[in-house]
Order: sequence, then C-alpha cells, then structure tokens
Amino acid sequence: MIVGGTGIGKSHYIINTLIKELVDEGEKVLLLANRSTLVEQHKVDVLKIKRPESEEEILEEVNRKLWIEFEGRVRIVTYHTLAESCTEYLHRYNHVICDEAHFIVQDALFNEKCDTVLEKLLELYSYGKNIIMTTATEFELIPHLWLYGVREENNNFRIFNYNDKHNWYDRIQLNFTSKRIADIARLVQEDAKCIIFTKKNKMKRMAEILGDADYIHSKWNNGAKDIEMEQKQIQLIKSHSFEEKHLITNSALDNGVSIKDKKVKTIIIDGVYDMVQIIQMIGRKRFDVDDEADKLQVYIITHHNEVKREYDKVLQELRMYTDYEIMLNKNTDEALIKFNDMYKEYFKVNHNKQPKLHVIGKDTDGITAKFFLRNSYLAKLGCQKDVLCKLNNIALNVNEFFTECQPIKNFININQNFANIFAEKYKHMSEVVIDKGVSKKYLEEKRTIQINRDLKLLDVLEEYSQKEFIALNELEAFKNRLKTEFGMGDKSRSKGISPSTINYEIKELGYYIDSRAKKINGKSHRVWIVNKVG
Repeated sequence: MIVGGTGIGKSHYIINTLIKELVDEGEKVLLLANRSTLVEQHKVDVLKIKRPESEEEILEEVNRKLWIEFEGRVRIVTYHTLAESCTEYLHRYNHVICDEAHFIVQDALFNEKCDTVLEKLLELYSYGKNIIMTTATEFELIPHLWLYGVREENNNFRIFNYNDKHNWYDRIQLNFTSKRIADIARLVQEDAKCIIFTKKNKMKRMAEILGDADYIHSKWNNGAKDIEMEQKQIQLIKSHSFEEKHLITNSALDNGVSIKDKKVKTIIIDGVYDMVQIIQMIGRKRFDVDDEADKLQVYIITHHNEVKREYDKVLQELRMYTDYEIMLNKNTDEALIKFNDMYKEYFKVNHNKQPKLHVIGKDTDGITAKFFLRNSYLAKLGCQKDVLCKLNNIALNVNEFFTECQPIKNFININQNFANIFAEKYKHMSEVVIDKGVSKKYLEEKRTIQINRDLKLLDVLEEYSQKEFIALNELEAFKNRLKTEFGMGDKSRSKGISPSTINYEIKELGYYIDSRAKKINGKSHRVWIVNKVG
C-alpha cells in the first residue's frame, strides 16, 4: 500500500514509472479507479506513455484504435466493473493497481459491490497476483484489511507511507464554523476562485444566490446519463480549471479531478462529518510546488442538528447489526421470523425498484429469507461512530466501535471538537481555527494539558500531600505549575487560582486542598495543605 497526500504524485508515479516499466517488460496491468471521472483521466495519462500528443488529441483517441491496441496490456476500469467481471477473465492480469483504495470502505454505505471487490482482490492475491493499493486516506481501510488477515506481521502486506515526507498541509488553514455558505463565499477575494461542496439539492439555488457560479454533480441520475454533466466533467478534466468564480459540487467530484488553478484560494465544505471525504475534497486543489504563496483557506461548516441525525442513523444501523448477531446465535426459525418482522420495512424497494442499503442485506423473502452482513458497511459504521462520538468529546476504544450505546441528546462544542480531531491527526496543517478565533496553538495546549492531567496530576498531588504545608515561594511555584501544566484557574489573571477552584477539579482523584493562616518566622502567611479524602 502506497500512502501519500493528494497531489504529491502517486498517480504520476503509477502511470509514468510503474505501469510503463511493467508494460515494457510484457506484463499486463489492471488499473482500478473509484470514479468514472478518474478512469477517463487515467486513460488520458496512460495514452501519453504510448504517444505523447496534446490532451485534446488523446481525448479524441480514447474510443478509437489506439486505445483498443493499448488496452490489451493495460485496462482501466472502475471498481464496479471489477465486481461484475468473472474471475477467469481477471487472471489474465499480472498486476492489479487499486487507485483510491479507500473506496472499499468509504463507498460501502451506498455501493453494495464493496465486499465483492475486496473478496475478488483477496482471491487474486491468493493466486499470486500482485495487488498494489494507493490512497491518501488509509486510516479506515487498514483496520478493515486486518480482519482478513492482511497485515504486516503476516508478511503479506507492506505500507509505504509518504505523508510525513511529502504533503501540502502546511499550505492549508482549516476553519470550523457554523456560518452560512453565502456569508463565507463573500469573503473570497475579488480576483480569486472558490470550490463549494454541498448537497445536490442545494446546488442550483446556491448558484443563483451567488451569481458568477456554475454547478456540477454526477453524470448518472437514477441510471440515466446526464449529458450536460458529462460534458462539464470532460471539460474540467481537460482544462484542470473552471471559468466562473464559484464551482458548486458534491462528493461526485471528491476524486478524479485535479484543479490546477492558483486562483482557487478557498474551499467550502458544507455539512460533511467524514474525515476521509473532507481530505479528498480538499485534495481537488493542486498546489504549485514552486510558489509558496499558493495557499488555501478551507471552511468546514457544521450543523448541530445534522450531526445528531447522522449519529442516530449510525446507532440504528448498529442496533440492526446487534439484532442480526442475536438471531444468528439463537439459530432458530422463530428468531429468524422475529428479525424479519422487526426490519421488514427496511428491505422494501424504492421507486427505482431497489432496496436501500443497510448493514444487513436480504436476498430472499418470507420464512426462507436469507440475511447477510455487509462487512465493509460495518467497518464504515464503526469509523463514523468513532468520529461522531469525538465530536461530542467522547473517546471510544476499538471494542466499542460496533456496539450500541446511549443516544446523545445534544451535541455541544462541535467546531472545537472537530478542530481537535484534525489538529491531532494532521500535525503538519498550517493552522486550525474555529469560529471564535481559537487557533491550533490553543488546541495543542489543551491537548497537552489533558495528557498531563491523565498521566501526571495524581503523582504531583501525592508528592505534595507528604508535606506538612506549602508556603511562600514554594506555594507560588505550586500555583504556577497547576496553571501552566494542568490548566487550572484563569491563566489571564495573576490571581486566578484558589483552593475551591482546584478542589472542584481534583475531588475525583481523592484529594482536596485546605487553605489556612500560619505563622512563619513570626509573620502570618497563607499556606496550603494537600489532603487525601477520608
């Protein structure tokens, strides 16, 4: 697995070095991509290996003889095509390259083929095929692969992580806010451009509100191709830019399009709480390596009610998974009938004659109903639950990712908690800011203080409890340590710390501080005594 941030050259290396060398050696390569836009981009780039003409000429050749000739050695398709292909056909390829491999977990909530894709890749690997994965967001996929025995200690998996060596995070400022899209868009400089990610049903109206704006979404609409959207995608791939000041889009564009336009100074992401998706959306902007002034402001808009709805949906799916496990353990007709009755509404087909995807699938009806677990869907649920709980400052251990838990009535401090998550994971990020101007430095200080409280505070209290009293210079040093190292009192005030303030924070550790007057060298001084409760 090759891990590296968006825009550092993973695709360039794969196509211009790896695939070129393999093809020159007579090897056959299957290159997989997660979006049709990315497939088209890869076809353009691969054909340059064969004949380095202009992109316009190459695009015209894609469906003609040159591509047919080249496809005998390199085939570029979507993961969906892989899922539909017979294994015997796939065996003709010596190497399978999985670009944007996070697809296996990321798309599982709406793509029922994700488990099939992973199963076929594992089968090909068992037959000696070389499987190469690339991604900028590996942190959800790797634990999922572990469940299938794919891990470094088993000598069947290697990770080449370039994130610490090559990334663009030092050119990005993240802003977490609850402001409206239009209000943020007005902050964009007159000569600059902006990409806005939002829901499909908001796009047209938002374009009308902003003016000088265009919108683009998936070229597929309920199985039918939208010609207008297809043409917009082709133009975007070809030009790596857009003419209007604002481009409004959605997750259909979170992969497969590289915007190489230094005028793009702002990205607005509306109502997305998925870290993989956010990083991929930010990654549409490509930076000029030679221009350090080419920087990016990213605004992540949060909505408390949306977060709660997302969390409640995750809990409902996990409840379904729990009931499914109970049914399997009982292994009786009665248990199966009960489960079927409990969730029959979930398996009804929609107006497109397709049932909505859930963590549990169903392939027959009635008393003979057969249910199955969507493993990649479950993996994504666990990751979602982890992030959503962190948005309410709740930390989970791995064993709690897939279990039910109590509903959260109100989410508070979402912007600050979200900023904390990013500041901790992406330490190279230039700056992380929330609405009230709280910066990355403040967030890092808060995190250090929490670590100190968890690991050091009890030992410090134990040390001082051995003393008869604390006074004079030692008392001032003790107060200062409690302020700076453990974040107690009001740091903005010289006298902002008192025993009552401290006792409120240390009582759960079994200690309290008593303050009293005591004569020292004939003079009365205020001293502190650290006592154990009881």
